[in-house]
Amino acid sequence: MQYQMKDYPAQKGYIPEFYEIIDFLKKKNEEGSFLSFHWSRFEWMFARDGFNADDLSHIKRIYQDNMLVGLCLFEDQPTHYFLIYNDQSTLKVYIKNYLQSMDYQGDLILPQDDEMIYLMKQIGYKATDDIDQLSKFTLKDIELPKPEGYDIVTLASDPNMREVQYALWRGFNHGDDVPYRKEDLISRDHMFSSPHFNRHYAYVAKTEEHFVCFVGIWYMPGTKVASLEPVATVPDHRQKGLAKACIYHAIKAVKDAGATEIYVGSDQISYQKIGFVPYDHLTRYTKK
Repeated sequence: MQYQMKDYPAQKGYIPEFYEIIDFLKKKNEEGSFLSFHWSRFEWMFARDGFNADDLSHIKRIYQDNMLVGLCLFEDQPTHYFLIYNDQSTLKVYIKNYLQSMDYQGDLILPQDDEMIYLMKQIGYKATDDIDQLSKFTLKDIELPKPEGYDIVTLASDPNMREVQYALWRGFNHGDDVPYRKEDLISRDHMFSSPHFNRHYAYVAKTEEHFVCFVGIWYMPGTKVASLEPVATVPDHRQKGLAKACIYHAIKAVKDAGATEIYVGSDQISYQKIGFVPYDHLTRYTKK
């Protein structure tokens, strides 16, 4: 079988190649494979302004008869690569031979695929303890919490980027001095204005003063798989059930829209307490 390797264009916009990769990842996810690299991870990278367009040329696309069949993807920076591919033995050998011919020395993130792992071990890769975890939501029926003193609303109903900046900056422990420069707020708005992010599926917990919890969920109508990202609560409003309330509202919204599977890229106890169970993982392999 003949395969062709192509670089991704060094362009940050939502160009045809971007949508081609999104469609390929979505197809894999809908098939139940590579769920740990949901299509939203690629789009979320593009939604953030801080990465270098020149780095995009390091993304490799593999074609067979002009059809995309495999990817070597990075996330944010080309320091390691996720291998995502159709389940074809000849394709896996092609990827192995390509990496060997390029004398690639960087780390690889691999699924639980014994055949691919065996091939990578042939060229010197060994598993590390660095695991990219995935958990699946398992509850059939949920009751929407109503935390006292807080309103739970969608980002679509209150698209205040200054408050989103507050919730995510403080919620991810960046400190109390929240930057509100014009460029900061524009960048934050870009994060939630990408082609497939639906603000009706994002929920915030708000007080009279601030948004104090933010939950986003990525879902395309007509598909079955949704992915939870990001989740953040301001430190002095934690342990009050706000993340659970926002997550349940977001899950109900995408389920009402047709989602049947909801995942989060974590196996933290806090997620397990509200109905997620460990489901899958990716493993980092290294030559070091």
